[in-house]
Amino acid sequence: MNKDIAEQTIRDILTEASQKGVSEVHLAAGVPVVFRMPDGRLDRPDNRPLTTEDIMDLSLCLLDQAQQEALRRERDSDTSYFIPGIGNFRINLSYNRGAFGASIRVLPPVPKTIRELHLPLILESIASHEKGLVLITGGASEGKSTTMAAMIQYLNTSNDELTKDRRHIVTMENPIEYTFESRNALIRQREIGRDVISFGRGLAAATREDVDVIAIGEMRDSESTEAAMQAAIRGQLVISTAQANSIDEIPSLFQRDNRRSLAFALRAIVYQQLLPSLKGGKVACCQVLIASPGMANLIMGNDIHHKLSSLVAQSKAGLATRMVDSAKDLYEHRDKNDRRDPLISEATLNEILHKYKGQ
Repeated sequence: MNKDIAEQTIRDILTEASQKGVSEVHLAAGVPVVFRMPDGRLDRPDNRPLTTEDIMDLSLCLLDQAQQEALRRERDSDTSYFIPGIGNFRINLSYNRGAFGASIRVLPPVPKTIRELHLPLILESIASHEKGLVLITGGASEGKSTTMAAMIQYLNTSNDELTKDRRHIVTMENPIEYTFESRNALIRQREIGRDVISFGRGLAAATREDVDVIAIGEMRDSESTEAAMQAAIRGQLVISTAQANSIDEIPSLFQRDNRRSLAFALRAIVYQQLLPSLKGGKVACCQVLIASPGMANLIMGNDIHHKLSSLVAQSKAGLATRMVDSAKDLYEHRDKNDRRDPLISEATLNEILHKYKGQ
């Protein structure tokens, strides 16, 4: 396929996907282009099967020369692609039984806000902290990066006197997912491998650049984890994501030698999972726990019978958001005219009430 034709073809595919509200685009040899529609269905907008050569031609248009060389060497690639006026796309390229394939996540052109995503409003006050570590956790593909982007966008658009024109934000991501336009904050975005060698090096540089907020795509290794905690302790607000299957797993994500620093640095933990929305797509249901002496003692302690989820259940109003209360808020949601407009079904609500039982 001619390079110009391939580039126009992949841009047309991604533009159509964005306009239809598609969440993922899949390219696999022997089948047509596949869209993951808002209601979860797999749709094929064109019946023409793709060949391995087609996918290679289309995918290489999304990579620069260095990324193409890395793909040939490492056999997979995780990067991003931006179409002005359309949006950002997260690109994962890999080989499957010797054939080339691609999964492309469709992201909105402008990051949504905390309120647009129907997230707990306590996240606005958490984003306004001047220092400390905020962890956004959950399983794979549970919307953690979207929540982090919403918190950054809050700082970028808020007219609150505590934050407006007072936040210099640096993001470090692998790859960059959401693209920000600086408004009431100064936002600089760095992609690992393209703009900076590693998370650790990027964090070390950020602490010398008059930065107020550091957003880290994911704390993946001991170097980035330690650097993030030290930045939070020294005076920056650090927002990061971490993969966990429950809020109780979070202390075990950190080596015991780091848990004292973690307990000292933490300002809040968000644990979330995505639920099917009656509006199409998914909506996040959250547990939120604000730092307290009890949380610090639990993180540093050895008693496995005391769990973070028990603190969520026992915390006073304003110090925690329970998963069941978040689900109830989604079910009891009202529109701008104060008419009942549920975002999740009663069956979904009951599943959360049964699973978390007060947490």
